[in-house]
Amino acid sequence: MEYHKVYNHFYNKTFTATKRIIISKFKKAKAKKRPFHTTSNGMLRSLSTCRIEKFENVLKDRAADAYHIFKKRYEYVDGEPKEVIKQILEEEVLEAFVSSQGYTFTKFIADIAIADCLDEIRRHYSNYISYYQVIYEQDKYGYFYLKDFQGGGYESSSEYNEMLDVKYPYRIDERKEAERVEKSKRKGGKPALSIKDKNELSIEEIDAVDIINSFSDGERALLFAIFHDENKKNNLTEIPLTELIRFTKITGSYEDLSIFKKNVKNSTFYSMANKGISYYTATQGQKELIEDTKAKLQKLKVPFMVRLLSKLLLELR
Repeated sequence: MEYHKVYNHFYNKTFTATKRIIISKFKKAKAKKRPFHTTSNGMLRSLSTCRIEKFENVLKDRAADAYHIFKKRYEYVDGEPKEVIKQILEEEVLEAFVSSQGYTFTKFIADIAIADCLDEIRRHYSNYISYYQVIYEQDKYGYFYLKDFQGGGYESSSEYNEMLDVKYPYRIDERKEAERVEKSKRKGGKPALSIKDKNELSIEEIDAVDIINSFSDGERALLFAIFHDENKKNNLTEIPLTELIRFTKITGSYEDLSIFKKNVKNSTFYSMANKGISYYTATQGQKELIEDTKAKLQKLKVPFMVRLLSKLLLELR
């Protein structure tokens, strides 16, 4: 009998059923506004409990020797997983198995296949938990594979990055900005800020140039928005001149020139500056943008804007 086919049948059947159950549980939990990690942790506990109590304990009780050999199969056989399973089932495991009280070798193979599948799903899911979190948040169940991506982790996959772009729209703007800068360099253009040869600058000035050039248009637009709103509310007349000059140098280095077009409302930069932090819909993305911008301004010594960013961050919490 081709025992590996029995193994494959129950493994695949378990995989399909488990995937369907997890997706169903996720959808129901999302509809009830359950937090992802609460749902996720509960699902992992259920998987482990099911595997141990319904299958692993039975295997250890009814066929301990054969099960132990199967678990250590790579110590007996070298090769690809499918070939190793085929050989070990037909030789060492079969020889070690002793049928008792109606517990047949076929039932034994079904149990190890199910236990193996549940354990592999648990391993994979635990390593891909951030990937499944964005699927849960965006209902992108077409990307719910429950298998490792070939050739690497999920971080570089088109699926994950597409979902991150929805969660953090500023990523798209930053890529466009990087493409514009790169295109400018290929054409012989200058970087965002090029004051003079770095050999002529002090260490402090070199550090400042590097930090200023690291600002994205999204970060500069946010600074414009905060400054504009705060000035309307409180008439910012007490800002030290040094801070104001630094602030002007930072915000004046943006790449997007669409603000000079006739229909200014079609300008992406204007839209970002006009809407401010509300331009970004995901709260986590808003917080990360504020934190990153704040850290750069602290290094450049612009405390009045650092205080305004801290105030905005508190409002989001």
